[in-house]
Amino acid sequence: MMLFHATTWCQRNDISVQVIAPKDGPLGEKLKAEGIPVIVDPLLETGHESFARFARNFDCIIANTIHTEGVVRALKGEKVPIVWWVHEPGSVAEHYLREDAKLRAAVPLADLLLAPSESTATVYRRYTDQPVKCLRNAIPDPGPGGGKDNAAGKRPLRFLLLGSVEPRKGQDIFVEALASLAPELQRAAQFQIAGRVLDPDFWPKVETMAKTLQNFSVRGALNHAEAIALMREADVVVSASRDEAMPTVTILEAMSLGKALIATIVGGALEVLVEGENALLVRPEEPEALAIAIRRLIEDPALAGELGKKARETYEKNFTIERFGEEFRQLIAGAISQPLTVRQAQDA
Repeated sequence: MMLFHATTWCQRNDISVQVIAPKDGPLGEKLKAEGIPVIVDPLLETGHESFARFARNFDCIIANTIHTEGVVRALKGEKVPIVWWVHEPGSVAEHYLREDAKLRAAVPLADLLLAPSESTATVYRRYTDQPVKCLRNAIPDPGPGGGKDNAAGKRPLRFLLLGSVEPRKGQDIFVEALASLAPELQRAAQFQIAGRVLDPDFWPKVETMAKTLQNFSVRGALNHAEAIALMREADVVVSASRDEAMPTVTILEAMSLGKALIATIVGGALEVLVEGENALLVRPEEPEALAIAIRRLIEDPALAGELGKKARETYEKNFTIERFGEEFRQLIAGAISQPLTVRQAQDA
């Protein structure tokens, strides 16, 4: 999705952009609908020399996600600058870099690496002498938040955990936290999990625990419009993740909609979220702490409204697509204007 936001911003700001991918999919259709040329070529994954010949026609190549190391290696010795935009959480990056020697060897070949948080950028700086910079994610403003203000607590607060169902997202921690709440607190709010099941072995364990809860519901896979609509009706968005590269797109969307946040302190959370100001923060894998934060908002619904307002202000200051676009432009322009890197000079 960040690739989509970046390319559409470029398209609308007089920057010619083209996307090439090894296979087609729903994102390809979204890009084409925006008038962005999309090329599908399975050879891209192999680092085939034909891609290097194609790349010479461009001012800059952006390799998207850690899984495009074949592209980075294919451009070794070419004079076109390459920016490697990695989105994966720090623990995921650490795992891949530790296990894959080819990936470790490819990291120094990029002229610039971009990561969504300083904490994630630090992981890559150990593997390269080239610049590694933080480019924080952003999203277009989805408009008014929707849902009725509930500062007076006239109806039950609605808590939502939205994300792919897998251990990393912590649905089990969320359910365990809810199970520890007193029955009267469970009855005083509504709780929902929504998202596509990525780990079929994980969900049954969560479902078994969830069957004991009151006012709890589950929704499956949602498209983006459905996810936004669901979020608009929530009062509180919960991120119980064990790891993230940065507060996720879901968290950014919640902030833009003015929703109260409860989030675990993982990845770059502490770089943008402040306890008690624009979010309630808890340590990962601590259901007791998560339960305390949930209870705090149930007992003080006015606090949820205050946190939501501050979250919206944080979005407007740090996470608009306009801020992202200008920063993205400057970083890419800097990579283009730099002299040949050491690895290019050696190969020349």
